[in-house]
Amino acid sequence: MLEEMTGISRKTWSDGGPKRPKARVRAAETLEIKLRQKFRDQGWSDEEREAWLSRCPVATDEKPYSLSTIIAIFSPSLETLPETWKLATTLDELAHALFRAKQDDDIAAYKSILLNDPLLVTHYFVGCDSEFDAEGTPAALASVQLATTWDELDRPTKTVAAQALFSLLACWDLEFCRSYIPPMQAFPLFETVMLHTEHEIQGKQRDMFHRPTRNLLEFLATMGDWVRNCGKKKPRKVKVQQMETWLELGEPQITRQKLWNWRTGRDAFLFEDFALVWQRFTGRGEDKRIVIPAPLFAASHVWEILLIELDNKRKPKTFLLVESWYLWWWEHHHARLQARGVTWGNHPWPACIRNQSSWSGAKSPDSSLSSQSSGRSSKSLDSQ
Repeated sequence: MLEEMTGISRKTWSDGGPKRPKARVRAAETLEIKLRQKFRDQGWSDEEREAWLSRCPVATDEKPYSLSTIIAIFSPSLETLPETWKLATTLDELAHALFRAKQDDDIAAYKSILLNDPLLVTHYFVGCDSEFDAEGTPAALASVQLATTWDELDRPTKTVAAQALFSLLACWDLEFCRSYIPPMQAFPLFETVMLHTEHEIQGKQRDMFHRPTRNLLEFLATMGDWVRNCGKKKPRKVKVQQMETWLELGEPQITRQKLWNWRTGRDAFLFEDFALVWQRFTGRGEDKRIVIPAPLFAASHVWEILLIELDNKRKPKTFLLVESWYLWWWEHHHARLQARGVTWGNHPWPACIRNQSSWSGAKSPDSSLSSQSSGRSSKSLDSQ
């Protein structure tokens, strides 16, 4: 999206953006102009446009706000996500404090932040399943305590970063579920678009892994079909052939080859693609009353980047399966929010969606509010 709006390559943005001060200023000005124009094209009023822009943190050399910006961009309303917004801004400040300590080559300060920040409870240092329920000190936490060099801090820092992302996404998942479809029970929707395995891993098999974008498309088709039928029919798993039919209707036409490319990761699935697919699947065209479930798009892309490592030919080389760790954080935030008086609806999710989750509470509608943890393997965070 940044590449399209500014003309600056995706690789440059992936590396942190333009390095020269004038180039950064020019990119920021171009981005704001393009955003305002995009809002005008979509029929937003001046008041709506300014309200959206005002809630987006401004990233500077002194204060990067990456996570907060993602939450702001992909959330219809921040008012319905108070805990997610608070956690995102806290994690941004934590990341910036660690970045400053690293820039200053101050190992003592860096260690002190990791060991004493009130947010970083023990579970942020968990690197394997057995440590979630263990009473001892996680290996990553012990490593930080004993570290005397930057190299020794690298691995535990990556562990904390991964768990911080799981924690933030789980909190966002819960508040998105509650605000997007209020009558429904609490359910880990982001986990349903995570990387899945269709079969036991025994040698090379076709169609063994279902990538996040593929799972996202299937989820959108299920929800789109439900919207098309105005909720009169039970949601169902939609066949690929039906998706193809929907996508070929209208202009620009989306071919079956394009759908296949998205599902397999051959083509990038951009946000504009996501919005258009949602319109075709729901059959509502430009009807603004149908709110796009943008957080699901953000979550699926995080999973694509975090859980799949590509080779030089952009083909999957290694996969990371972390459903159990994510679900631990989902259950943690679910219990925490319930203790604060937050409630969800009581309508169960349909079987076709529950079956996409490995959460123990997804087994039957009556157990959807279960707080029991799903079974976890003994693999570490580095197992791929």
